[in-house]
Amino acid sequence: MATFKGIIDKIGFPDRDKVGKDGVDAAFIIMMHTFNDGSNDDRDIIQIEPLMKRAVLHGKFPPYYLAITIDRNKGLKRQKQTYGTYWEIDRKSRKRLISPIEDIDKVDLRRKEIGLPSLGYAAKQQQLVLPEGYIFIKD
Repeated sequence: MATFKGIIDKIGFPDRDKVGKDGVDAAFIIMMHTFNDGSNDDRDIIQIEPLMKRAVLHGKFPPYYLAITIDRNKGLKRQKQTYGTYWEIDRKSRKRLISPIEDIDKVDLRRKEIGLPSLGYAAKQQQLVLPEGYIFIKD
């Protein structure tokens, strides 16, 4: 993470304009593997999330990468996710259930803000079972 933050200090957040598609993919992989040791994850995510979100809002970083990075970080801490990108297999039904989401009534607003389709649409496309409390409003 120190190396990644050093890159950010030198060039800013590694978005598509600065590092190209392959560089963006590499940045995502680095984040996925560094936000899991627990040492400074909360502090690091607080610093990096706004930079990543700004790049997403300017069309320079994939929205799904932002969503999965944030949701994974929360999932590792056993917290409810923000965007609904994580699911688990129900042992009895063998269906894929979307893991719990914070403020579920606002999940589609958060997803829309960063350019993701509604959770209902994504669940239908990926054959996922929507979490309790979610109300699907067609896009």
